[in-house]
Amino acid sequence: MQTDDLQPLDLDQHFEADSCCQAHLDFYQLNFAEQMNNVSHQVGYIDSHPYKIACYYFSVEAPIKTCFIIHGYMDHIGLYNKIIGHLLMKNINVVAVDLPGHGLSSGAKATIADFSSYYKTLRDVFHVFAQAVTQPCCLMGQSMGGAIVIDYLLQIIPREAKLSFSEVVLLAPLVRPKGWLSICFAHTLLAGFITSIKRNFSINSHDKKFLDFLKYQDPFQTKRLPVQWIGAMLIWQKRFHQLAPSPIKLMVVQGDDDQTVDWRFNVKAITKKFPNAELYMINNGRHHLAGENGIYFEQVLKAIDQHLLL
Repeated sequence: MQTDDLQPLDLDQHFEADSCCQAHLDFYQLNFAEQMNNVSHQVGYIDSHPYKIACYYFSVEAPIKTCFIIHGYMDHIGLYNKIIGHLLMKNINVVAVDLPGHGLSSGAKATIADFSSYYKTLRDVFHVFAQAVTQPCCLMGQSMGGAIVIDYLLQIIPREAKLSFSEVVLLAPLVRPKGWLSICFAHTLLAGFITSIKRNFSINSHDKKFLDFLKYQDPFQTKRLPVQWIGAMLIWQKRFHQLAPSPIKLMVVQGDDDQTVDWRFNVKAITKKFPNAELYMINNGRHHLAGENGIYFEQVLKAIDQHLLL
């Protein structure tokens, strides 16, 4: 399934998945409408110029709230089936989006000219769903998704916000990647000469099946890392440090065996911007917390439930 196979999202109409959409949901184990008796779903795109943004809306019969999920870099919502399933079992509706250049959304593969485009995507998604979802709302972001959530919360003018969020959960959020100085140096040296570098699939989860799926089976994975995205990330980091702090309460869930982001630096930077932030550490947890398994994923769910007061 590709972007062109999506229909415009219409929250006022009953949704029937065609065979292509059904196969997509089955492949990524997102077919909760068949797995659970009380769940319905809608899949389609919204316009967020110049992108078509793929949106998934999973709803239960008697929801207590709605959670918006923002995925990480080179991810897509198909990789978040375990967290989505957990939230649905807790009677929480879920809105999940593929960011530009990821999954079913349009845009150059795994890159962006400026992180402000991600901010605009969130703003547009919240505008579309503001009148349709069950309040209160919570917001969750993994890795780059966490960075985008942070960017939104620190920049949005309250009177312009279409939604307010009672809880915010950041899973292994990105501010600075591991090896940041080397990345800065390499980008300065090479940005004018190459457009991408080979991607190394890191061991960012204890779940070998998940890692093998990413490397060998997932058609949405890319083998190259665009240099443009690295430049956009470095520019965003400078902007992040210039933004004013916020009193918003949020939870940072972080594994101490994360080899993808500079988590010690990131935790300090985030708690400086959000003085009321709560930190939940997972012993030996790796970076892709949404893709962890066993005791590590149990700790992720425990942290989420604790913060969402479930």
